[in-house]
Amino acid sequence: MQENGDPNQKLQANPGYVVNQLLRAMSTSATHPDPAARQRALERVKRWEQVFRGMFDGSISVGSRTPIRGIPGWVTLDVAHGGFAVDSLAAGGPLQPHVPLLRIIK
Repeated sequence: MQENGDPNQKLQANPGYVVNQLLRAMSTSATHPDPAARQRALERVKRWEQVFRGMFDGSISVGSRTPIRGIPGWVTLDVAHGGFAVDSLAAGGPLQPHVPLLRIIK
């Protein structure tokens, strides 16, 4: 919610939250006694690094319906904790060209 009520004010996320999540994941990846937990934490480190880079280079637009430049709104994105879009697709792999429904039915 905007404090001044300006509907044109761009939504912004606190980068400190992202840095904190990144540091927590880094700590877990280095110190947790369970190797599987350390591996999961390494994956979180990669995702939070993507969020951090994307916020600052402009490739991720926090608060947008289409937060990743060049990715349509109907594509399911990978997200980090808190709903931060990650610069990857949940289904994985490159986008495929649209296949008309009639070709599938035939």
